[in-house]
Amino acid sequence: MCTAVYDDIATANARELSTLTCTDGKSGNATIVYGADAQPDRVVYSVTGGGGGTINF
Repeated sequence: MCTAVYDDIATANARELSTLTCTDGKSGNATIVYGADAQPDRVVYSVTGGGGGTINF
């Protein structure tokens, strides 16, 4: 399992990058993308040596 923390205030059409911390010792990055309504739209992530993907809300 991996987690990311986002500290910025959500704003319309914004993006925020965060470091992933994984329980198996791996790491990576994840970017949250906010929609026009400033609500989370999707997260795009990449884990070093573990692949990546997109989570749509």
